Amino acid sequence: MKSLILPLIIFIIMLLAWGGFSMYTQDSSEVLVSSMENVYIYAKSGDWQQAGKYNDVFINDWNKYEKIYALYMESTSLHDVKLSAERCRGYIESQDQTMTMGESASILSHIKLLQKTDTMEIGNLF
Repeated sequence: MKSLILPLIIFIIMLLAWGGFSMYTQDSSEVLVSSMENVYIYAKSGDWQQAGKYNDVFINDWNKYEKIYALYMESTSLHDVKLSAERCRGYIESQDQTMTMGESASILSHIKLLQKTDTMEIGNLF
């Protein structure tokens, strides 16, 4: 009986960590999606100041969340989002509407993909 207690405790800790990381990903990705959707909307309307502002908000939030994501997500995907956000900043500065909208849509797709794969990657630990 004693030999079952330690594995059971470890299993419960892993389940709690999985749930915590999953909730963190959902909450933080909602903030990121909101910022990037604003970039898309303002780029579409040609308001480059607001698009730049929300892109900077996205990059600041991403830098904060990325540190936690790096604990349990694939680093290549995380790096791709960061590079896309930097490219989006360049497109905003050059006021290239099509490329800004395309890059922001790409970032939104990446984030949604990260949400889906997050639970699968953590679930593969079991």
